[in-house]
This record gives sequence, C-alpha cells and structure tokens, in this order.
Amino acid sequence: MGSDLTSPESSKERKLESRTSQIARIEGMINWSKFDLLIKNRLRSRKGRTVRSQDTIQIAILEACRTPSVEHWIMIKARLGYETFWSHTSRLLKEGMMNRLIENGRGRTLYSITEKGLRLLDKLKSKEYSQ
Repeated sequence: MGSDLTSPESSKERKLESRTSQIARIEGMINWSKFDLLIKNRLRSRKGRTVRSQDTIQIAILEACRTPSVEHWIMIKARLGYETFWSHTSRLLKEGMMNRLIENGRGRTLYSITEKGLRLLDKLKSKEYSQ
C-alpha cells in the first residue's frame, strides 16, 4: 500500500491533538477567578437548579422591592418559586423589612422595601462580597 494514505486512527489522533491545543489556548485566555466566584456563590443541585443561601435569597427579594412591585414580579425578578418566595417574604414583612401597600382604585397589593430593609440589604451585600 502507498504511504500517501493515512489510517483512520492517525486522523483521529491529529483531530484530538488539535482540539487539545485549542482547549489549552482557550484556558490561557480565561480569567478563572470569575468562575471561582460564580462557583462560590451558586452551587448546582442534582436537578440542575441553583442552590442559593438564605442571605442571597433575601438580597434578591429586597432588591426586587426597591420599587413597589406585585408579588408576581418580585418572584420573577428574584427567580423564586411560590413557596420559597412566601416563606422569606412573610418573615421580612414580620420583621419590618418590607411594606405591604394596597393600591387605591385597582386593589393590587404592592410590596416595597423600608429603611430598615435597606440597612439589612447593605449589611447582607457587604457580608456577601467580603467572603
């Protein structure tokens, strides 16, 4: 047989080598410190959902309440399910971190953050970024 022909194994090896060199070049360009921060702040459970700390959930709810919003929009902004949203929101309302407002005319219930909630938000954010 002629030496012009290449075996399928050698072409596979060359493709693997080129992919490996591409990956090495990409890894050299990536700033891994950003990924370490992402991994520290967000962990994945078996079902692929994001697992967040209680403080992170409170931060998300309070941030969403900076402007008065209905519960549906807070749940969307904070990326929370119904039960998680209500367990945290009821506690924040009891502690005076949030206000429940009834909109005149339309009868919608709006939730907003209080001064006490803003202080807690600043405290939680500084605690999260210091870790």
